[in-house]
Amino acid sequence: ASPPNVVDRPCLKLKVYVRPTNDSLYESPEPIFTSNNSCCSLAVPRAVLVAAPVFWTLLGS
Repeated sequence: ASPPNVVDRPCLKLKVYVRPTNDSLYESPEPIFTSNNSCCSLAVPRAVLVAAPVFWTLLGS
């Protein structure tokens, strides 16, 4: 089984926001990462990285 071909897929651009721990100090959210320069660079939480193979398996079957 060959790995999925990333070149043929559309580019994903994600913005990741951090939820403040203290709501009284809440300001407008600022992205901690934006993929402006690199099309396929993603900043994702560790849980998503762990769950990604499961989703690929479910989508592939």
